[in-house]
Amino acid sequence: MLTGCVCSKYNYQAANYSLIQSCTTPVHTTTNSYEPDRDILTNKGNSVPSASSVVSSYSYITNNIGQRTEPIHNRAIPSSSTCA
Repeated sequence: MLTGCVCSKYNYQAANYSLIQSCTTPVHTTTNSYEPDRDILTNKGNSVPSASSVVSSYSYITNNIGQRTEPIHNRAIPSSSTCA
């Protein structure tokens, strides 16, 4: 018997059902963006219900054959956060 399982909802690109548009759980949502002419991930955003915007995101730079050459991590820090 499994305990603590989390139900996930997957949404797929309308033009290509092999590409995940978003994945939503009760505590987290991930949203993906792809190049329009190639099935290459360009952006990934992460959000939580308690935040009104994306809490972190990644952008990917690829070469001519679609290999990732550079990930760019963009972390949003809520204005109410404090650093010790």
